[in-house]
This record gives sequence, structure tokens and C-alpha cells, in this order.
Amino acid sequence: MKLMIIESPGKIEKLTAILGDGWKIAASVGHVRDLPQNDMGVQAPEFVPSYELTDRGVGVVAKLKQLVKEADSVYLATDPDREGESISWHLQQCLNLKNPFRVTFNEITSNAVKNALTSPRTIDANLVAAQEARRILDRLVGYMVSPELSNQTGQRLSAGRVQSPAVWLVVVREREIRAFKVTNHFGAMLYFADAKTSGEWSAEWMTKPDFVNEDNPYFMDKDFASSVAGVSGVVVKSFDEGEAKRSPPPPFTTSTMQQAASVALNLNPKAAMDAAQKLYEQGHITYHRTDNPNVSEDSLDDIRAIAEKLGLDMVEKQRMFKAPAGAQVGHPAITPTHWEVEGAGETPEQQALYKLIRLRAIACQLTDARYAVRTVRLTSDSSVNGKTVEFEGRGRTLIYSGWLKLVAGDQTEDDTEEGNEPSNPIPSCKAGDHFNVLRGKLLEKKGIRKKLWVDA
Repeated sequence: MKLMIIESPGKIEKLTAILGDGWKIAASVGHVRDLPQNDMGVQAPEFVPSYELTDRGVGVVAKLKQLVKEADSVYLATDPDREGESISWHLQQCLNLKNPFRVTFNEITSNAVKNALTSPRTIDANLVAAQEARRILDRLVGYMVSPELSNQTGQRLSAGRVQSPAVWLVVVREREIRAFKVTNHFGAMLYFADAKTSGEWSAEWMTKPDFVNEDNPYFMDKDFASSVAGVSGVVVKSFDEGEAKRSPPPPFTTSTMQQAASVALNLNPKAAMDAAQKLYEQGHITYHRTDNPNVSEDSLDDIRAIAEKLGLDMVEKQRMFKAPAGAQVGHPAITPTHWEVEGAGETPEQQALYKLIRLRAIACQLTDARYAVRTVRLTSDSSVNGKTVEFEGRGRTLIYSGWLKLVAGDQTEDDTEEGNEPSNPIPSCKAGDHFNVLRGKLLEKKGIRKKLWVDA
């Protein structure tokens, strides 16, 4: 018998069906060892951790030891990340395994699992050390900060390597908010009738460089701004017309998936991760803990087949996205494992998240959307209090949907001028053309008097 030890019991049924006879699948149910509950467990200057079995780990290890005795070989198939590597190392230590096979797979499919078994490796000591350092730092911070935190608040609270700097950032921002000084300033917007439709197009008063500068960035004269809003006619100074492209966002990493789930599905980060974990265990998506924003090259044929079926255009060469600094890109972005499956999951939350993941992953390899972009610069046909004022209108019209035909985004993309250009249907015109103003509007704005730096 071959024994495969995984983390989650939820994967046992799927893996048993894939591997068949001759295999026994067992779960560690997460970590079986940890630092002691009632002691620091690590001391300077060596910082060598002292581990002990968890309450749950005692029973799990006892059962696994019996299975190890009956097994001809042992495969440690915990999750393919630092935490999973650490769990495999702890299992090796607790079960006294001499030569266990370490295997990882990013998706629970027959091909992925069987391919992993053809190239087993040893446990990666560097990944284990990385997890161990994070755990030790958590303990050091927690044991020193948590008691003081509880004393200060009168509540039993805990702190760690994440909570402590997070609280510091919250305090800094709160002090900035309290020190915030509002500056009321003004602008003006002119609206014009669109001759082709019953709609309007607009242009905003350009206060730079004649009325504001870097030292005095806000226009404070409300009466003058009201006079600008009362301009009755303008003359075209310049008109430019061109084309802009908008590329699709990358497929999901762990963090962007959580953001999208929050905005589009109203799921908090824990609920999103729980739903993703279930989808992964059911074999519907690839591993959901990743900071790699790129699909695997093997996925391109699947995406192409879907694009052809839906009548969508796909890029000729794989579109690659830049990973953030320090990212570990060993695992691909979160994608479906069976791309042709449109719906998956056992609950409404899982089903909605799967759809979000699938559409985002397909869209990332579709062609750019294209827009006709127009910019018009206008001059008032009469002076305002003896001064000439200028206005600028910017707008765009979608001329080719590209990836937007599949999905219009999920509000997790970076704000960019290109991505947020207003529709604003500016008509084709030339220098010297005259437009009558349909109506004007005084813009009342609020700004920060100066950038505030507040020590926490």
C-alpha cells in the first residue's frame, strides 16, 4: 500500500477516485505540532523553537503512525506553499519518516496529481525555514505585546506580526484624519447640447497655470468662479482625436480575489478564502494561495477553445502580467481546472466565486478594448472680469469591445486615466468653431491645505 498524507480531509474523496486501488489517503488536518501554548517556546540568541504536539495532533499522529507501519512508501502531499512545506516537515519528524516523497500539485485533477507523482522531491528546507521565521516572529511579538495590550484595554486581546504594524497604520491614519484641514475651493463646468443626440457634453475650466500654481493649488474666489460658470459662448482653440486601448486585468492572485469577492459578491476575506478552499478541494480551481498574476502556458489552448466558442478574439501571444516585488511565482494564478465548466461549487457563494474566477481568467488573454478619444480646448468668447479663461473637455467612445464583451471588470483594477475616461460625447470640430453654452455649473470642492505627516 502507498500512503499519501494531505492537509484537508475534504480532498480525500477526490484523490481516492483519482489514485484508485493500492493507495490510502489520510489527512493531517493542518498542523500537528506548534510552539507550546503556555510558554514562549523560543529564546534568544539562537531562537531555536521548541515544538510540541497540538491537542488535535496527538490523535492524528497516533493514527498516522499506524498507517505508516502498513505502508510500503509515504508521500507527503500537503499544500504547495510555505505552510504546507512546514507541515510536511513536522510530519516527517513526528512519524520518523526516513525517505518520504514530497509531492505538490496546484490543482486536484488526474493529470496534475499523476504528473506530480512522477517527479517527487525532498522537503524544501528553505521553505520550512521561511515559515518557521514567520511563526517565531509571531510568537515573539505576541508574547511581548499581547499582555501590555490587554492591560491597556482591560480586555483579553492578542497581537502578532501582522496585527501590530496594522494597528500602527490605523493610528497614523486616525491622527491624520483628526488633523485634517479642509480647504474650500472652486471651479466651473460648462455643458453643451449634443446635436446628434438629446444628451450633453461638457468641458471644465482649466485653472492652471493662470489662476493656481504649486504653492497655491486651490482657487478660492467663489464670485469669480461663478462668473466663469456664467460664460455664454466659447471658441475652439484646439481639437485632437486619437485612439486608446484598455487591456484586461490579470487573473486573480489571493489578494485580488479577496478584493473582488468583497466588492462584487459582498464576501469578507475569510468567507472568500473558505469558498476558494472548497472549490480547490472539489477539484474546480487551481491552488488559491498564490501571488502569481499569470496563467500557465498549458491553459492557453483551453482559453482559445472558449474564445472561439463565444466568438471572442484572443491575443496572438500570451499576455504576461508583472508580479509584485518579492512575489513567489511558483504557482500560477487562480484559474479553473476544467475551463469548459461554466458553473461549479456546492453553495451560492462558491458558485458565484467560481464564475468570477473563470471569467477573469478567460478575459486576461482576450484582445484589448479600443476607444476613440477626443480632447477639445476652448476659450471663452468674452473676457471674465478682464481675463480670458480656457476650458478642456475629454471624452471617449467605445469602438471595439474586446475583453469587455465578456466581463466589464470587478472594481479591483487600478484607477487609471485611460480606464476611467468619461464617455462625454465631444463632437468633431476644428479651431475657430463656436459653441453656445447650454448651461454652466459652479463646482465647489474640498481639498487638503497641505500634506500632513503625523508621527505615531
